[in-house]
Amino acid sequence: MSEEESPQNADYERLLAHRVFLAELAKHNISLFDKAVLTLSSSALGLSLLFTDKLGGLASIKYPPVLGAAWGLYILAILANLWSYRAGWQDAVHQIDIVDRCLAGQLEASFKSSPLREWTCHLNTAAFGFFSAATICVCMFAYLNLIGPNNDEASPTSPTTATQSATTGS
Repeated sequence: MSEEESPQNADYERLLAHRVFLAELAKHNISLFDKAVLTLSSSALGLSLLFTDKLGGLASIKYPPVLGAAWGLYILAILANLWSYRAGWQDAVHQIDIVDRCLAGQLEASFKSSPLREWTCHLNTAAFGFFSAATICVCMFAYLNLIGPNNDEASPTSPTTATQSATTGS
């Protein structure tokens, strides 16, 4: 068996290919980081500003806690997303280090899952859950304020109702 066909050389080539893959993965995760932050924060800010502006500002909206919950959930989604990219990047760097040590003959080749990879999956799931819940809150908020039941009547906390109550004595 020639040196080119030896199992040791095949492991080396496989490790080298895996290292290239991991380096590309790390690069891809870092690229996605900026896009995710911009997209999620812009969407949350844009939607909430649109709704509050259409309704005459924060003082005139009904059910502000629903909007507050949406903002909080969007922030949690953004943070979970950021931490998942961070964990994914750290996992890729850690795996590159392992591959480098294998290539240098300091370790046996091993491709087992790492806790950072598991954290990345959990954080991505959490980010999706927070984003989904926030979107539901925004939709509820829009429904309750724009087309909801009794929308023709002034809300009990609106300035119009307070003024009417003060002038009529009711």
